[in-house]
Amino acid sequence: MKTLFLALAIVFLAGTALADDTWTIEPRYHDFTPNDGFMDQGSRQNPYELRDQRGQTRGTIQPRYHDFTPGDGFMERGSYKNPYELEWDR
Repeated sequence: MKTLFLALAIVFLAGTALADDTWTIEPRYHDFTPNDGFMDQGSRQNPYELRDQRGQTRGTIQPRYHDFTPGDGFMERGSYKNPYELEWDR
């Protein structure tokens, strides 16, 4: 199963590279007070958006769980215990 997933990921990435698509990753909203635990970039309330070269949102990147106390070393966004998840728009 892992081999199939890896093969599909390589085909997708190669197809994207050959198509010369440009993707951007930006937070959905501006965070006026960073690292306060509310609306932080890349959090569940303010996920990163994947946009194609036309500027249309194609998916989001967000952590699996909300981190109520950022910076304490427990359940940090993107860590082993709270990985980022990619969700494609349909």
